[in-house]
Amino acid sequence: MLTLNGQNQGEMTVNLIRKDAELPYLAHRLICHVDCNALSALALRGLLVSNREDARSGIVHDMIQKNLFKL
Repeated sequence: MLTLNGQNQGEMTVNLIRKDAELPYLAHRLICHVDCNALSALALRGLLVSNREDARSGIVHDMIQKNLFKL
């Protein structure tokens, strides 16, 4: 879940957890909250759409996906 100022701005696919993170049994039980408040204005424009329906695919979205499970 991607949020900005506490409001839901979009969600990422379950396949990210199931296949990319190799956690198939947690796919429907795990919620990852990504707080986008610290992103620059340019990054926010590249990631979020104005109607808060979904996130744009692109460089910022790909970077978040790659780094989400590095911890």
